[in-house]
Amino acid sequence: VVPEGSLELVSPLMRLGRLELRAGRPEAAAGHLREALTLLESEGDAAAPGSSAQRRADAESLLGEALLDAGEVARALPLLERGAATLVEELGKDDPRSRAVRGLLARARGVDAGG
Repeated sequence: VVPEGSLELVSPLMRLGRLELRAGRPEAAAGHLREALTLLESEGDAAAPGSSAQRRADAESLLGEALLDAGEVARALPLLERGAATLVEELGKDDPRSRAVRGLLARARGVDAGG
């Protein structure tokens, strides 16, 4: 079927990560999302720049959400910051994906500040 390390695995891994997050298993989600992000980071110029940046931002944001839900705020913050910045740049600040990640970032910053 699909060879190990193939970019075709990114979407299924991200779907699994989302499912694990919704099921309340952030540690399991983080494993799938780390793997997806590793594949995307190794992709280089294999995809169109815009779609590649958005896919990485989505993976970073989901991994940031999983880490935040697992209580790993310090590790979640940079992922959420990068994801939010890229999605705002690519899609605009009013896009639902941009707003969702900015909301997670605000939540992470509130937790990090002791709130």
